[in-house]
Amino acid sequence: METSLILGVIFSVFTLFSCTPPMVIPENTDTGTEMSEGKYQRLPEAIYCGDLLQKRRIWVYLPPNYEKDNTKRYPVCYMHDGQNVFENGGYGSWSMHNMLNARALEGKEVGIVVAIDNTSKRLSEYTPFANPQYDSVALGDAYLEAIVNYIRPYVNTQYRTLTDREHTMLCGSSLGGLISYYGGFKADSVFGRIGAISPSFWYCKTDLERYISTTTCRYPHATKLYFICGDSESESTVDNMQAFYNATLAKGIPAEAMKYEVVTGGKHNEASWSKQIQRVYDFLFE
Repeated sequence: METSLILGVIFSVFTLFSCTPPMVIPENTDTGTEMSEGKYQRLPEAIYCGDLLQKRRIWVYLPPNYEKDNTKRYPVCYMHDGQNVFENGGYGSWSMHNMLNARALEGKEVGIVVAIDNTSKRLSEYTPFANPQYDSVALGDAYLEAIVNYIRPYVNTQYRTLTDREHTMLCGSSLGGLISYYGGFKADSVFGRIGAISPSFWYCKTDLERYISTTTCRYPHATKLYFICGDSESESTVDNMQAFYNATLAKGIPAEAMKYEVVTGGKHNEASWSKQIQRVYDFLFE
């Protein structure tokens, strides 16, 4: 009896120590200086863009450490042709997230990027004036209104943004460069930073020249623009860009608030634009 009792106690003690691991205190490896990587995603829900346009899917890039610091607010860059901004939508990619993450590693500030998908009506949505040879309808005003009245309010509600025009950029290439330039005048109370990359001014040059000559630049000393194209694009690209740079200068925006660059060997494609966007971003948000 006593032997059985003693053996039972010994067995219980052995079982306890064999099944319960020793307490391990984890090492604290958080030095407070680790930088997370900026991430992007295509939002699952399309955003209503008014009665004239289709609902729109957008992509959103959030900077490194966005989740760690819940008090910091960020500038926002709105970009067109969203399918190509972060990924290859069929024409190549800007790889915008890689540029921004590299910039952050250099200790430079980066902001939020909102890439807006194009649609089958891209030609009319990215043009402020119609060109009957290609499309008799111009939906550029409706597209800008969609960004200002629907997409931007959604972004400002969902994310920690700096909402003033000084920290709000509109940027695109080709027809996206055209509508961005036009947006700098048409929606100048919202967009104070404009990236006109390989802008297709040829599409509606005469109408746009007339519009610029008669419109008022309300913030000439609080606006920045970057004009850039390649010398291996169409024959008219450089001349047209020079003409609109001069027209913008005549509206009172000082030369130091603008950049004008013709890239040697630059072409009209995402491969070229992905190499140019860092300089545009640096200048407009420096």
